[in-house]
Amino acid sequence: MRTSPSILFNNIFDPISRKEKIVLDYYKQINELNFYESYETRLIFDNTIRKEYANFIRENKLNSTIWLTSNLSNTNHNLRNINRNERKKAINFTKNLIDLCAESETNFIGLTSGKRIGNSSLSDQQDYFSDSLFVLLDYIKQYNGMKLLLEPLDVDADKKHTIGYTETVKKLADKVQKAKLNEYFTVCVDTAHIALNKEDVLSSMEILSPYSQRVHLSNAVLNEEDELYGDKHLPMGEPGFLTIETGKKIINRAKNLFFSDETVYIAVEVRGEKNNDLFKLEEDVRDFLNNVIV
Repeated sequence: MRTSPSILFNNIFDPISRKEKIVLDYYKQINELNFYESYETRLIFDNTIRKEYANFIRENKLNSTIWLTSNLSNTNHNLRNINRNERKKAINFTKNLIDLCAESETNFIGLTSGKRIGNSSLSDQQDYFSDSLFVLLDYIKQYNGMKLLLEPLDVDADKKHTIGYTETVKKLADKVQKAKLNEYFTVCVDTAHIALNKEDVLSSMEILSPYSQRVHLSNAVLNEEDELYGDKHLPMGEPGFLTIETGKKIINRAKNLFFSDETVYIAVEVRGEKNNDLFKLEEDVRDFLNNVIV
């Protein structure tokens, strides 16, 4: 297993991440560091800039992930909707986004299951999401080498998503494998969401590693009485649980696990704020990665 540093650009540079013309220049500046082998970012809607991004990825032989999470949640397109017609609309909307991702020279298309809905059972919502996922996996076959990347989130703590507990994720991944669609599917191991689900990070990573080639090192305060409790995309270290020592422990364990690919992309998930020096934040993230990927 080879660890490959990845940058969650849309998190670190969140304040400017929707300004597509500026973003491409930032990508080029970061690439001059010769550190990251993978970019994780938002979908670019401007046709010209999207083509430039595709050329940038291709020419520099980088791996690319486009996260569709906000595109789905901000437009209320719900892949686990109990209403079949509304679910079909969400699927068709996602297919259109997949087409744009394909124009972006994208290797992975990231998404989540979405928030739980109160008027139907969690089990039913998981089934509805699973049905939608299988339609999208069948659709993505047309794009050679592209995979859907599912990020399981916390179920009861903060984000309250449909798919999150390790057992549920494994059950879904096994179902994908049984349908022989696993070459189009992969799972993101996110440390904060595992911890917020009150599961052991190392144990969950071991269970999910055969279905995964991605680790997000994400920090969280786990004390429910603390105002910072939840998925706040905090900087590494206290008062959260993810210190350098913990990060090293996680990556050292990962190096001894069987992931679905020889290359495993490792990113630090920290959200930049308007008053932050975003390039200084990126430097801090890079230092953290340098300390834990040894």
